Amino acid sequence: MNEERKLRRQDKPPRPGPDVEVIRVEKGPGVAVQIVSRAIWGVWTHWDGRRSRECTSEGPLCQGHQNNWPTRWKGYLYVWCPYRKQFCFLECTPNMAQEIIRLQGDNDSLRGLLLRANRYGGSIRAKVSVELVKPAGGDGALPEPLDPEPVLRKL
Repeated sequence: MNEERKLRRQDKPPRPGPDVEVIRVEKGPGVAVQIVSRAIWGVWTHWDGRRSRECTSEGPLCQGHQNNWPTRWKGYLYVWCPYRKQFCFLECTPNMAQEIIRLQGDNDSLRGLLLRANRYGGSIRAKVSVELVKPAGGDGALPEPLDPEPVLRKL
């Protein structure tokens, strides 16, 4: 007995995704990138049970605070990904960002540094190990970093 199923309709097209990809350090081979940003760009978000949402304030004007959704800090770096052959944003966990800042030391800028990051362990929540290396060629050929906010608003 074949039942005829209704098609899932939506006449209004879905909103487009971001123009620039956002990548994360997943378990497995990790990432190796060259940092284009001068510093980490950090933002607070809320988790609504399905996806991250923007946090707009600490008060009642923020939908996430109104709904008592948990908050989470995320950091972003604009990077060149040689294996993807494209520029993208690398999402950093708080621990990963703290390690990058520790390794940065007295350097005023992260721009041009090579970053290798690996997530060890069997879980997506496993700690990320980070290595920063200063390249021999410097950062002369890098473009200006993009602002991540317009990209994040499309996620």
